[in-house]
Order: sequence, then C-alpha cells, then structure tokens
Amino acid sequence: MKITFFGGATAILEHKNKRILFDPWLDDGIFHGAWYHYPPLKVGIQDIGHVDYVYISHIHEDHCSAGTIQHINKDAEVILMDRNPNFVLNFLKLNGFAFKDVHCIPARTPKRLFEDLIVDIVEPDPGYHQLNTLVDSALVIKWDGFVIFNANDCTPYKNGWEYVKTTYGKVDLALLPYTGGSGYPACYQNLSHEEKLKEKQRIANQGIQGFVDAVLYLEPSYAMPFADQYVIAGSRSNLNEYLPHPPEGSVVLEALRKHNLHNRVLLLNSGQSFDLSTAQKILMNHIYSIPKLIARTILNRT
Repeated sequence: MKITFFGGATAILEHKNKRILFDPWLDDGIFHGAWYHYPPLKVGIQDIGHVDYVYISHIHEDHCSAGTIQHINKDAEVILMDRNPNFVLNFLKLNGFAFKDVHCIPARTPKRLFEDLIVDIVEPDPGYHQLNTLVDSALVIKWDGFVIFNANDCTPYKNGWEYVKTTYGKVDLALLPYTGGSGYPACYQNLSHEEKLKEKQRIANQGIQGFVDAVLYLEPSYAMPFADQYVIAGSRSNLNEYLPHPPEGSVVLEALRKHNLHNRVLLLNSGQSFDLSTAQKILMNHIYSIPKLIARTILNRT
C-alpha cells in the first residue's frame, strides 16, 4: 500500500491497482486568486492519473476545487459524508460533474466499496461551534488489513478518537491537522499588530498540541502533518505575517520529541510517496528506509 502526497490535503492512496484521491486541490489561485500552495507543488493535475475513488471531505475550495475536479476521470466514484444540506453534492451537480457514482455515507456507518476495502466517515467535533461543524468530515479506510485515518481539517476530538480506536484498533497511518486556515486574526481590524502576533502564536501552539494529543491517544504507526499548506498572494500578501499556520509540518517534531514519539512522524514533500508495506519513502527513483522498529510494526501486521 502506497500513499503519494501532492500538497495540502491532496494525496492518493493506492493498493492492488485501486487508487483513492483525497480532497482535490492542485490549481493555484483559489479563493478569488488569493491562495497558493506553499511550499510550491512539485506535481500537478497532470500527475493524478486515473483514479477509482475520490473522497471530498468538505466544500472549502482547498479541498474541493472545481479547477482540479474538472480534470478527474468521470468513471471514478465519489465518497462523501451523508448530511442535509449536502454542500459538496450540490456543488457537483451545479458544476455538471457527473461521476460514475456518488456514495453518501452516514457517519459511523462502515461501507464496503470493493472486496477488502471498507470506508467509514467520522463527523467533526460537535462541540466545535463553527462552520466546519456543518460541513467537514473525516475518513477511516480499512483496506487489506491496513487502517488509514484521514482527519484533514477536522480537529481530532476524544469521542472521535475513541470510535476509531475501538472500531478499528491499531491505526497504521494518521493524516492529522497541525493548524488551521482562518481569517482570524489576520483579517480582524479591531486587533493591533501585537495582538495579532500573539493570537497567531496561541493558535499555532494549540494546533500543534492537538496533533500531539491525537498521536498520544491513537498511537498510530505513522502520523503525518496534513492539510493547510498555503500562502496568500497578491494585494493581501501582507496578511501572511499573521497566519497561524507554520509553513512546514516538521514543526510537530519538537513537541513529539518530548514524548519520544518523533520517530513516528511521516514527512513527505510534494510528489513523494511512502510505501506502508515496505516502510520506505520513494522519490525520483530513490528509496529511503525509515526506522526499523516502526517498519517491523507495519510488516508484522501484513
């Protein structure tokens, strides 16, 4: 089983000649030209290739971009959380994106899609009273003995963790947020420069701690900092100074080092792949081994 990272929350999980695309956004200049990938992508829409399934976690453009979706093969099947109203389903219909099938799956209702491929949706934290609660979702994949948890933008919360751990046991790979994208504090004019910087740091620290808490509870073999890698371009580029997200997922390493869990962090560059079966990174025909202790944990489960 192999995961290939494109950028942000976009990646492809593939196994036994089946491929699942996560949250398609590869065209820069979304949100009226403001958002660009950072670090810059090393791969693009042309590198997606044929996919069998497309999981779209929610309607936000950095997870559901029409400029990318229009290039995806239409014989793919789409995986969504079943909800009312279903913004993503309406978006697909309004844009004329007619795929082979759309699976609207209720939360915590596992569905077998193909032989040994089971997908399950986990709802966002109901106590997080913001728009994300109404639109977001997380995905659990159980595939041929491997368990993948893709939280994307969903801030992990204890009840959700308990469901994943109780239902699926050991998580092989957890794709976890380590920060979040928001107009706060950058766009708030009632805050001073110093107040914005202070809030930026507070939110950044909160995001990293959330990542650490999720790793401590789920105990995944690998934890990958995922989603929310962007920069603001154009006339509003000055707002980057106040964005609470660090440019690199490696910021979680120091926090996890305190718990001796830093060797579980999986960092992938755009265009880089990781083979869960062999515990190796692959980039430009080069293979990089990772710690043997963790490799044995994975290999013993296959």
